[in-house]
Amino acid sequence: MLQKLRIKNVILIESAEIEFAEGLNVLTGETGAGKSIIVDCLMLLFGARYDKSLLRYGAEEGFVEGVFSLSDHTEQIMSDMGLEGKGTAVIKRRFTAEGKSDIKINGQTVTGGMLKKFMASLIDIYGQHDFQKLYEPGSELAQIDYYARHGQGVMADTLSEKCQKYRETVKSIKDLGDAGQREREIDYLNYQIAEIASANIHKTEEEELVAARRKALNHEKIADALREAVENLAGLNVARAVFPLKKIEALGQDVRRYIERLDSCLIELDDISASVKSELRDLSVGADDIEKIEKRLSLIRGIIRKYGDFDRLTKFFESAKTRLETLAHGEESYRQLLLQKERELKEIYDLSADLSQKRRAAAAGFVAKINTELSGLGMQNAELNANFADFPAFDGCEKYVSDSGMDDMHFTLRTNAGQPFMPLLKIISGGEMSRFMLAIKAVSGDADKIPTLIFDEIDNGISGKVGQEVAKKLAKIALNCQILCVTHLPQIAAMADAHFAVKKEVKKAEIAINAKDNEGDTVTFVESLTRNGMIDEIARLSGGAGISKSSVDTASEIKNWCDEFKSHSII
Repeated sequence: MLQKLRIKNVILIESAEIEFAEGLNVLTGETGAGKSIIVDCLMLLFGARYDKSLLRYGAEEGFVEGVFSLSDHTEQIMSDMGLEGKGTAVIKRRFTAEGKSDIKINGQTVTGGMLKKFMASLIDIYGQHDFQKLYEPGSELAQIDYYARHGQGVMADTLSEKCQKYRETVKSIKDLGDAGQREREIDYLNYQIAEIASANIHKTEEEELVAARRKALNHEKIADALREAVENLAGLNVARAVFPLKKIEALGQDVRRYIERLDSCLIELDDISASVKSELRDLSVGADDIEKIEKRLSLIRGIIRKYGDFDRLTKFFESAKTRLETLAHGEESYRQLLLQKERELKEIYDLSADLSQKRRAAAAGFVAKINTELSGLGMQNAELNANFADFPAFDGCEKYVSDSGMDDMHFTLRTNAGQPFMPLLKIISGGEMSRFMLAIKAVSGDADKIPTLIFDEIDNGISGKVGQEVAKKLAKIALNCQILCVTHLPQIAAMADAHFAVKKEVKKAEIAINAKDNEGDTVTFVESLTRNGMIDEIARLSGGAGISKSSVDTASEIKNWCDEFKSHSII
């Protein structure tokens, strides 16, 4: 349930804090006062795209914050999303003049997608144009499924799983191909496998060959450097340096440490000289060697261009061998997959047929209840039908496979006796659609876990007795959930458990520097009404405010009647 809504710098609202009640919460106000701003704020909390035009003129930033009480169901959804919260969720949407926006739930930053998913468990918003959703493919059938969801939910889940397996089987058949396709692919795979196997490339071979080529191309320079090193090493006569030191050692001079170090150098230099001479002898590269290196490099690089680096080449090689093994037994695999596909299609068909029977039974109950609701909403002669197309035969049913079954259903309606049934979406008016959507809410509401419903001017196009019936219906739905309703009808306003008036005024500047400052600033604010305030607002909506005392008395009588109705008639 939405407990509190805080708004800062949204269009004409400088600052507002609204504490909502359980049951039916009504928002009213003069045209242009800013009722739609409240809905815009709720839409931002619902995950709607932020537009810079929503920010109050002259402000650098603003926010919308909603405080929601949580049920066990919504707490579990929150936990599944990795969010922390017990009992309460504080959702804050902050935005700036630069167009930036951030979202937090209980202080944790979330994405727009996460916000939408979470809010879908808390609020259902119905506006004047939400009926357009019915134009989406399958949406009319979805209304039946939603109504009967507890009776067929498990069946629908099973059907979805089987359809997924069926699509995987169909893909496997397509991937395997017919006999001719398999033979062509086998030939090509054999060629690729042989090409890679014969190349016999090891992981570091390319780097080694590049180094060998560099050495071969610089053969003369390397040989000259080695010869010069050998000659210089031969010119170092360390042994001659040792001889005079040994003579003075015999005279008692302590030079043993120098003699030992020179002996070590002599051994090391002899070893280095021998190694350099050996490398010089081994340095024998001809034109044939360079050509072999170039050819091998060209082969390796050609393979890599076709199949990727060594790791990807190895992976492709293994997958190609696996695919070849599959294709080698392709005829049998193809036959088995076709049998599997037929088996799965039959399961889907039987499940879809069973689901269709249950849907048609549910549709009869749904239509009967909707017609009863419409009659009570001032459409006594309206009659809704759920028209199902003939269920397809098994032969040729493959094109109808879907997660939602094989049914094709559309609503038809006649609003006056003796008139033909026509497609619902072609003949229903805006006011009739408002009542139709309200009827759906009333019929499906008992099974709905969403705690808060928002109706944005659902009373569009209706008045008088019909308005009273709509008010009764809202009051009945509000017994099981919280409702926020933006309205202009006194009948609905009088049924409110909590009533908020949206008003607009011009604030004069405290200090006027120039003439323009004297114009002041237009602000919208929201006032929670007392009972007397409710009665005055009902009188205003009835068109009698300020005309006579009797208009206020009449408004008081309407309010008393609604209170009596709520306390006795709908319990």
